[in-house]
Amino acid sequence: MWTKIEMGPGSPGKLWTGSEVTELSGKFAQVELVEFHSPESGASTRRLFVRETRDEAPEGIRVPTLHISTGGVGSIVGGRVTREPGSEPTTPREEDSWLLPLLVWNWSGRIGGYLILDPVSTESGYVRRDEVNSALPGFVWIHTYEGSTLSEYVLVRTRQADPTEDGAQPAIAALDEKHALPIHRVVHSLLSPPERQAKEETETPPTEVVAE
Repeated sequence: MWTKIEMGPGSPGKLWTGSEVTELSGKFAQVELVEFHSPESGASTRRLFVRETRDEAPEGIRVPTLHISTGGVGSIVGGRVTREPGSEPTTPREEDSWLLPLLVWNWSGRIGGYLILDPVSTESGYVRRDEVNSALPGFVWIHTYEGSTLSEYVLVRTRQADPTEDGAQPAIAALDEKHALPIHRVVHSLLSPPERQAKEETETPPTEVVAE
């Protein structure tokens, strides 16, 4: 899928689970989101792979913006995804599960960042939560980055349950699927390709013994 890359504040850290994206802001990139499942441990990892980049948009197609946030401690999912053998990935808090289509994570389940297609709006820089306009019903702000001085909030569309009688904010039922990058494929493997290749390269081939 072709997208126009938009990078949020911060730099990809050790938890980022994908291709090098630091220098891609403003470029057009063909990307793939791949999810790897371990059939033994039940662990999973989700990674973004960049296959091709261009300075100009491909002709004749609509290219959505892919907003990438790769760091910070502002994730409302508590920084972790869990998965039991034979089940789908989920979050420790059920109310955060609607965010799963936007997340990438490593084998231990720690969140590496957000991938958001065509966000409605973004607020970043020296902004506090009380400086961000309240979201209307059907929209919600995601706190995607929290650094020592910089913050980022991304507005997305959601499906929400009916408001309760006491006027409380309705629970979020699901993310608008237009914001989620489709999973290109699911691979059932103990190791993802880069890890498998590195492991194979470090293994010494067996020595052939010739009988005299």
